[in-house]
Amino acid sequence: AQICDFFEAHEGSPIHQLSAKHGMDSSELPGGDLDIPFGYGELISRLAQPLVDDGTIRLGHKVVSVETSSPRKHSKSVASEVMVRCEISDGDEQVFRASSCIVALPLGVLRSGLDPSHSNGPLFSPGLPGSVSDAINNLGINVMNKLELTFDSRWWPRGLGWLDIGSSLPGRSPTYHPFSLFLVESEATPSKPEAPNVLVCYLTGEFAKRAEQWTDAEAQEECMEAIRRADFPAMEGSAGEVPDPTGVHMTRWLSDPFSKGSWTFLAKNSGLLSMKTFRKDKECQKRGLFFAGEHTCDGSRKGLDIGTVHGAWLSGEVAAKRVVGSN
Repeated sequence: AQICDFFEAHEGSPIHQLSAKHGMDSSELPGGDLDIPFGYGELISRLAQPLVDDGTIRLGHKVVSVETSSPRKHSKSVASEVMVRCEISDGDEQVFRASSCIVALPLGVLRSGLDPSHSNGPLFSPGLPGSVSDAINNLGINVMNKLELTFDSRWWPRGLGWLDIGSSLPGRSPTYHPFSLFLVESEATPSKPEAPNVLVCYLTGEFAKRAEQWTDAEAQEECMEAIRRADFPAMEGSAGEVPDPTGVHMTRWLSDPFSKGSWTFLAKNSGLLSMKTFRKDKECQKRGLFFAGEHTCDGSRKGLDIGTVHGAWLSGEVAAKRVVGSN
């Protein structure tokens, strides 16, 4: 059960969906792990704000279609080959035309855009080449959500980094542990008495998908029941009881229409060649389409690591250089 939990927590996917041959092929940068003060939101805001201020980034624009003309001929510069239609938050439509387009949509959004029954019709017109569509469909999209619980006081032992408990649900396998990994995100200390007391439970795989259907209150009830069934040493609080949280928040990445999943993993019938397809497909390049995102990271250069933020960033740089080189 612990081995199963480890792989599912690392990859965020059910272990039976991982490729036995390529599931752990991905690379990663050397060095230790660091926390970003105030989270990724702060990092993204600082990077994006100058581009928002000068109008380079258009907020409130939802892409509904990417239309391309016939493949390029031998000429290296052909204008207006790509037309991107957007719905604006005020209800209007805006169309952008360019000779090239970098598609950095998440893999889950790309996959939904291949569905003919999609609310706005297929995302790409004409459709993507078969090899690219196959890569989009074969790569795995994991779901990892965070359930954040805030308490008035710290009831767990001081200095604890994480809690790892065995929990179960009626009628499920004894190796199925839906609430198992909790990280202590913050706790009050003598030097920081005002710091919040926050536990974060990581939900992965099929259970994460199921939990997205719960309200925050329902998720709190289920999680607290699992915590209270565990036998924690040196519990603090009245009579060793675990208090109710004063605040709760759960992410729902699969339900988010602009993500439709958390990140990419190597599923059965996929491998590093699947990611290379986004960069290598000649027909897309002739139509002016280039791809970026963590799902395109094939490890061909240092830092192009699937399922990582730095990989997504570097893939954008790689795509931009290819666009410049094609014009």
